[in-house]
Amino acid sequence: MTRRIAKEFLVIDKEDAVLRSFIERLRASKKLVVQLDKEEFLIELQPLQVSDEARKLLSRGGPIQDRDD
Repeated sequence: MTRRIAKEFLVIDKEDAVLRSFIERLRASKKLVVQLDKEEFLIELQPLQVSDEARKLLSRGGPIQDRDD
């Protein structure tokens, strides 16, 4: 299965106590079923793994075609 990195990042500050608590519970169990109204969602937490090559590319910024190195 191919995994895609999300297009959106959310930074959780220390002030976000409720969200931090939820993420800590998710981190401890790896998977949670969350009920929102009448819907249920399986939420799975996986650490982000970025290769050294991808990290180098991401840290440079800018479109790939603009790079001549």
